[in-house]
Amino acid sequence: LNAGNVTVVNQHRQLRRAYGYFRERATTPDVVEDVRESGTSEFGTWSSFLLGKNVMALNASHDLVAAISAFLSSLEHDLVLALPFLNFDPTADDLTKIIGDRWAEKWRRVIGHSDPEAVRLRERLAEVVERWRNPYSHGGFEKGHGATVYLHTPGIGALPVGLSNIRDSPLFSYHSVSETDIEGVFALFDEIDTYLAKTVPHAMEWIASGLDVRFDAEFMTQVADCLESEGDLEKLVDAHVYRQAMIDNMDY
Repeated sequence: LNAGNVTVVNQHRQLRRAYGYFRERATTPDVVEDVRESGTSEFGTWSSFLLGKNVMALNASHDLVAAISAFLSSLEHDLVLALPFLNFDPTADDLTKIIGDRWAEKWRRVIGHSDPEAVRLRERLAEVVERWRNPYSHGGFEKGHGATVYLHTPGIGALPVGLSNIRDSPLFSYHSVSETDIEGVFALFDEIDTYLAKTVPHAMEWIASGLDVRFDAEFMTQVADCLESEGDLEKLVDAHVYRQAMIDNMDY
């Protein structure tokens, strides 16, 4: 594996399909009518009433978190698949470690930190992860000063507050998610997709084809030769797509 004699299965399309599914649900939630529920327990009867719009907002927040997780899975996967198209060196790079690294380390390895735009996108993505995904990954508790708490407010009562130190000063939030939050997250993801297509176009061209990615020296030589002679990977992609079709159809 660490010598580069390995093929990594390309799961880009499956992961992006999951991302697209949850993104669609988060941006166009199903209409929910007002809900009134009641029941009995060993402590007596209970009842509750939920406004449909509140249920829709709650559903949208769940789908937003799922979409963020799916996007990060796709991003981490693509960053690993991009390595043979860049400067991957099996004698110096530990592929096992790179695969196991967190998304930010994979980003630094593939994209680097010399481009101010890359740094800006990584920092904004870190804020999204810290604000939305990480609390769900740690039992619903936010990092830093505390968790989801009810603040005892004199003269008012106990108010639900989310507390986070993702910035220099704490961020207080009374609502789980808003349309502006959702639009901002997905606008950032679109920016990242555009940046990757611009910065590592050859890698993304291959990844989008759905072809698996080899990490051996022979494959990387094929990539380098094709880029030198053609300027892109279209011919190499077509050749491998044709070869894969022959394999799939057992047409030897």
